[in-house]
Order: sequence, then C-alpha cells, then structure tokens
Amino acid sequence: MQLISFVCAFYAFGSPMFYSHCNHEGNVTIMPSTMGTHQGHPLGGALFVVAHSRALHSIISHFLSYLFPSIVNDIHTIGPPFIVSSTYEHF
Repeated sequence: MQLISFVCAFYAFGSPMFYSHCNHEGNVTIMPSTMGTHQGHPLGGALFVVAHSRALHSIISHFLSYLFPSIVNDIHTIGPPFIVSSTYEHF
C-alpha cells in the first residue's frame, strides 16, 4: 500500500507538457498528460515491469524450453524459429 501512495504522489494528477510551435511568434501550447508515465521519469520503467510481469510469467511458464531475456520493455524470445511466433500469439 505504501508503494501505491508513493506512485500516486507523482501520477495522481495530469502533468503539463509544453509544445512550442515553430513560427516567429513563439507560441506555446500546454497539453495535459494524463495517461502513461512521464518521459524520462525514473518510475516509468519500474511501473512498466510491474504492469507486464504477470503476462511475462505466464509466457515463461507456458514455454519452458524457451528463453525470454528482458530488460524493461525489450522482451526477446529465444527458441526454435518456426515456433517462436506462437509465444507472441500467447502474449
């Protein structure tokens, strides 16, 4: 429960994103960011891993003879080439 409170401290409210138009007037548009993690935020990778861990564990337990080296959102499948596509269908 403490982890949820910690994450909510950063993501409970939208974050303003500043978009600068490429013109001579230098107009700036502020767009609210209300979905996903913030670009470059240290929690982004960890939250991705938490959200996808159940699906990844399901694949690993279903395809025991395959390898699934993963670093955050870079998930790879190592196994016989003619069957690897079935892991993606399962995922």
